Amino acid sequence: MWLCHDGAWESFFLDDYIPTYLNNPIFSKAHNAEIWVPLLEKAYAKAFGSYAKIKSGFTSEAIKDLTGSPYKT
Repeated sequence: MWLCHDGAWESFFLDDYIPTYLNNPIFSKAHNAEIWVPLLEKAYAKAFGSYAKIKSGFTSEAIKDLTGSPYKT
């Protein structure tokens, strides 16, 4: 998965392990069992070092990470 991390595009290789509890993802959840949401969250966890470090943030920064475009709040 590609993210624009710290102003440069980086590729993050993901394995197929999603942390679960009782067969449900522990962190993010999507409607209709879509897999892209937990995979995107896993890429963010790799980019920032852990799931704990992505506990919260600003939408504008997420848009920058996904598009590579500058943002203004």
